[in-house]
Amino acid sequence: RNEIGRLAFVRNLKMDKKRPNDIYAASIDLTPASDTASSTLVNGKSLAQDLARHVSAPFQTKEAWFRGQISALQIPWEEGHIRIIVRRSNLLIDSMEAIESVKIQD
Repeated sequence: RNEIGRLAFVRNLKMDKKRPNDIYAASIDLTPASDTASSTLVNGKSLAQDLARHVSAPFQTKEAWFRGQISALQIPWEEGHIRIIVRRSNLLIDSMEAIESVKIQD
């Protein structure tokens, strides 16, 4: 029997196109961590090897490397946002409708 304090789960997001007009239904499952595997490749490079190379480096070198890694992962603002318009009086409804209208291509 597993003790609840020793269990770990991974979120698994599934997107299913079940509705017309490119609207997707999403569901989240919790999968035991022991049943999953994750790649250490980030943008085609081995994160584990990169980390191993910087273990014994001085803090300033590690910080510069880390900041460079974060910069490489950032998506430019022009590519990664959409504008939605909501009315203060209908904030929840307008925002939900706006988010639901976003297509996967957006």
